[in-house]
Amino acid sequence: VEFEGRPFLISPFFLFNYYYNDINLNSLVLSFSMLSYLFFLNYLQSGKSSSLWLFAICLFINTWSSFFVISIYPVFFLHMLLDSRFTRAERIKKVTQLFVVSFVILMSIVLYYYMLPGALEKAVSRVGERITGLEDIENYEEKGSIPLSDFISKLVIRLVSHYTPIAFILSLLGLFVAFRKVLTDLIQKRFSIDTLSNEFMLLMFFLIGAPSALLLYSGSFIHPYFTFQWIPFFILGSLVGLNFITDLLPKWRKVLVAGMIGLFLVFSVPRSYVKVSGKSLIDLLFNGKVPSWYKQTS
Repeated sequence: VEFEGRPFLISPFFLFNYYYNDINLNSLVLSFSMLSYLFFLNYLQSGKSSSLWLFAICLFINTWSSFFVISIYPVFFLHMLLDSRFTRAERIKKVTQLFVVSFVILMSIVLYYYMLPGALEKAVSRVGERITGLEDIENYEEKGSIPLSDFISKLVIRLVSHYTPIAFILSLLGLFVAFRKVLTDLIQKRFSIDTLSNEFMLLMFFLIGAPSALLLYSGSFIHPYFTFQWIPFFILGSLVGLNFITDLLPKWRKVLVAGMIGLFLVFSVPRSYVKVSGKSLIDLLFNGKVPSWYKQTS
């Protein structure tokens, strides 16, 4: 947001709240996801080979840290295929380079697991558990499935409580704005657009976050830290959504920015109470009576 001639960003990042092992591995994975993305964008813009190497190193570390970061790979290819900076020959060259980098990284992991007795089979079964496994999940093991309505309700509660309702609403608005702009550009410019715009990157952040919640269905239903990958989406989404509102009401820009800051701070109060009392945000939302569909063993 331009505020009195200076760039200004409202970020829900410093307000969200996670516990136990959520902050260690997942923060590492997210950090290297964003570093690889940053070097990749720099490579798109400058074409420097050093940026390509740094991108490859960060992506290598990231993929070895956690298998579900594979959801970021299609984002890189979408940038390559749609960016208007490249001629057809340059596009083919860069897509080939990206394919080689991705293939080498993924194959290095597969070969490593293949050399360890039973490791590859265990890794595959582990992925299967994250997608469809129901063992020891209360209320659902006997049913044989997790209803989509329960899954969506729980996901929305987590996103609203971890990122505040304001960030959630602004980001949904930002997602609508981004989708509309990118779709219009794709149609008008025949699938050759500026992929370094805030709107296109917001869609990419959404695509990075969504698979960890939707593809790994059972895992994300049990573990709240599967929403960790949504952090970039809610940060940039809040900015795009707020920009849209202030553009509609330019005379109220200062009031709107101040109001949003105030609301972010107001919604940080329950988090402070949670830390002091040891209760969960779910306890607060449901007056201490956690709904049966929300419970699970861990």
